[in-house]
Amino acid sequence: MKLLFAPLVFISALSLATTDNTITVCSATCTVKADVALAQVQSVNFVSDLFDTSLWPARWYCGTWTPLHGWTYIISDIIIWLSYFAIPAILVYFYLRKGKSEGIPFHKIFLLFVAFILACGLTHLIDAAIFWWPAYRLSAALRLVTAAISLFTVFALIKVIPAVLQLKSPAHFEKLVQERTRELQLLNEKLQQEINEKKKKDETLFQTNQELMAFSYSVSHDLRTPLRSIHGFSKALLEDYSDKLDNTGQDFLNRIARASSRMGELIDDLLKLSRISRNELTLEEVNLSTLVEEVVAATINQKPGMRAAFDIQNHIVVKADKKLLKIAMENLIDNAIKYSSKTDNPVIQFGKLERHDTFFVSDNGAGFDMKFKDKLFGAFQRLHEGEYEGSGIGLATVKRIITRHGGEIWAESVVNNGATFYFTLH
Repeated sequence: MKLLFAPLVFISALSLATTDNTITVCSATCTVKADVALAQVQSVNFVSDLFDTSLWPARWYCGTWTPLHGWTYIISDIIIWLSYFAIPAILVYFYLRKGKSEGIPFHKIFLLFVAFILACGLTHLIDAAIFWWPAYRLSAALRLVTAAISLFTVFALIKVIPAVLQLKSPAHFEKLVQERTRELQLLNEKLQQEINEKKKKDETLFQTNQELMAFSYSVSHDLRTPLRSIHGFSKALLEDYSDKLDNTGQDFLNRIARASSRMGELIDDLLKLSRISRNELTLEEVNLSTLVEEVVAATINQKPGMRAAFDIQNHIVVKADKKLLKIAMENLIDNAIKYSSKTDNPVIQFGKLERHDTFFVSDNGAGFDMKFKDKLFGAFQRLHEGEYEGSGIGLATVKRIITRHGGEIWAESVVNNGATFYFTLH
């Protein structure tokens, strides 16, 4: 407020310092003959004579000015010019600081306003200077520039009005924030509910695993004892009382012994399958090619009469649990050997598909009908019942191992033309 009253105080002081009857009147220099003035104006070159002030006197000497009126005019124009200079300076500072980081919408309009305000300020500055320096030509040029900038600004504003009208108000954004906040609250409540449900499921799963462990212990210890008794007594009967039994009786005892032995194998496979689900994964770099070679060598030692030929791709390295992966490869290789055993020239291949992280084990054996492919990896599911030995647990074990590694396994086959098992690891 002090800054606003200062010019008025200054003007009042000037008016008091001058007598009431002291005024400035237009001098003789303001009088120019019409024909002389016209001739001079016609000869003016607008650009070169822009700063020529010979045709006009200073404004103090043209008209009747009291000090109060004159200085009020001058100081007002200077204050307006200073404001017009300060406003674009502040806007440019804001533009340089804010525009670089976040960007300013309609920045061309923004710069046009800056130019328009500066031009308006200069017209006021030159008006104040004309009291001493009658540069009316320069004033006209500045006003022409200001008029051009104002026209450009008007047309630019008209052009962007549709886009400006589409801008959302702060109230709209506040409402949008409130809606999003409510949605987030609902999502958080739903998420909390899902977490609580998951905790309950985890508790149920933990209890189920405890029951399974107890069941596995029971299977491993309580069921094995009677099986060993059945198998042992049937063998003892055959050895000690074979002379008292006819061929039919001996055949019955042999069947009992084989069945008990078979049931023992099934129990072992089931226990292996349950352990695979419980054990934690220990991931490490595994040379899968070398692992398959070790499995093949061990199989050849166990089955010296095996006729299969092997084609193993070299330098296949994966990140996996080596122990579990070895069990999977043992089952896949054993499966390939078993179902190609009746082929004249069995060939078993292991490798990796090009451009894919997909591995495969293939054979040229019996194959299977693809309409039964969904039964392949189920426990106790067998597609060649009675033709080949097996418990139906091997492929179920492989699937569980691959799934625990985050991978997938599937098979493709043609009856009597072999089968290929594909799997991935992640």
